[in-house]
Amino acid sequence: MTSPVDRGISGKDGKLLAVANTETPGTPAEIADITKWTYDEEVARSKYASSSTGGWKRTVAGQKEWSGTLEGVCQSGQKAPFASGDYVDAKLQGPTTGDAITGTICIGTVKFETDIEEGKELRYTCDYDGDGAPTKTGIFAKPTVEP
Repeated sequence: MTSPVDRGISGKDGKLLAVANTETPGTPAEIADITKWTYDEEVARSKYASSSTGGWKRTVAGQKEWSGTLEGVCQSGQKAPFASGDYVDAKLQGPTTGDAITGTICIGTVKFETDIEEGKELRYTCDYDGDGAPTKTGIFAKPTVEP
């Protein structure tokens, strides 16, 4: 029998909290009916070889960036939570309130999908790019390496 420590962590309690207009500061509110969010972080890398690398390429890390997607379901009487070009103060919340990625995002593409044949719910997907460095806490924070 495996202990709870040996199991993966469920994302079922994940949320998106946001202030949809950073020109009007306010308390982040939960965006209803989010079904999925993703977070991608990457660094630009440059490779080089020289007379001092012994026939091997070296890699130099450059600027970092972050981006992702937000997916949700539209409910009757509800308006789309975001539009292309919106800057949003967002909190991507994980399994607990202490697990979060917080920062300003810029909404890029907004897509709506409806399945007329099956009559499924109206869904939306937004992609976003981070604007500046995010703050990561809890499970998302960079681990401390002991010397």
